[in-house]
Amino acid sequence: MSSEIATPALIVHADIARRNVATYASLAKEHGVSLRPHAKTHRSEVLAGWQRDAGAQGLTVATYQEAEYFVGAGHRDVFIACPPVGAARQRVLASLVREADVVVSADSVDVVAAIDDVGRAAGRPVRYYWEVDAGFARFGSGAGEATAAELLNAQRYPHATFAGLMAFNGRSYTVEDARDVARVSRAETELVLLTAEMLRTAGLEVPVVSVGSTPSAATVAAIPGITEIRPGTYIFNDATQVALGAATLADCAQTICATVMSAPADGRIVIDAGSKALPKEIMNRLTVGYGTVLGYPGLVIERVTEEASVLVWSTPDHVEPPRLGDQIQIVSNHCCPATYLYSHFLLIDGGDVERLPVNARTR
Repeated sequence: MSSEIATPALIVHADIARRNVATYASLAKEHGVSLRPHAKTHRSEVLAGWQRDAGAQGLTVATYQEAEYFVGAGHRDVFIACPPVGAARQRVLASLVREADVVVSADSVDVVAAIDDVGRAAGRPVRYYWEVDAGFARFGSGAGEATAAELLNAQRYPHATFAGLMAFNGRSYTVEDARDVARVSRAETELVLLTAEMLRTAGLEVPVVSVGSTPSAATVAAIPGITEIRPGTYIFNDATQVALGAATLADCAQTICATVMSAPADGRIVIDAGSKALPKEIMNRLTVGYGTVLGYPGLVIERVTEEASVLVWSTPDHVEPPRLGDQIQIVSNHCCPATYLYSHFLLIDGGDVERLPVNARTR
């Protein structure tokens, strides 16, 4: 990497990202499931285009602003993994459903009532996935009878159309042993499938059963009854995916380039990437520090302050530590917020470098 790069900088290595896109497209095709990647990871029309060209059915987004951007960029099949609670979101949704095939999430009858209001105002029904809490205790109603009772009650709203069940395999991120990812992912998924079966028994068709998360994708895609997967991180990967066994460092397409600004003591250096450039996040205790420094296995990002981070050095003597002025590449613990911290990224494609915007960053 050229030492002329102004740091801190967000780098995307095109060859690795394309390979990751192809790998997950093949995974979905092999198991006959739809792939609806989460675009909050990259926030880029260029990279979304790679995913679409590789066979992705549509996109998943996290916010209504992201949905506006991608629909404006020509995407016509978008799932918004956020219920339309509040007048501002409902106004945006009413506009979007007139332009594209937009699906939203719901986890209560009250939310379905709000979706029905939007559909009535827009003059067409609005489709929704009902979210089941598979154990992560975030969005979602309880699996089984709790969801079945509420969802059947929600069918009285004519302008809100039930399109399927969804869940987030969040517990796959919290395991204490990477060998448990597949077991936990199967357990979460079985709760969603149980709920789908109860609904079908009650006479309600369940067209889609959609499950999200990168660590769980390879496991759940092979489970009969799953029709759609929604991984996002896979296009870049990060140190958490490596720790969970979902990727290797060679699969990490996103790095943060930083410069060694100070070496004030033996065993300690300071870089110019602080919390405004490097996510101050530890998603799983299997990771060490706040990211992985490529090429320096004994260099640990110990502290992250606003403008700088402190790294401590414990590598054996036969590996030289970075020196003052050297630039290093960091794989963050979580690539999605890393993307959000920057207004643009540098796409490295062979010998070419292209500056691309990070879109839909305003909340």
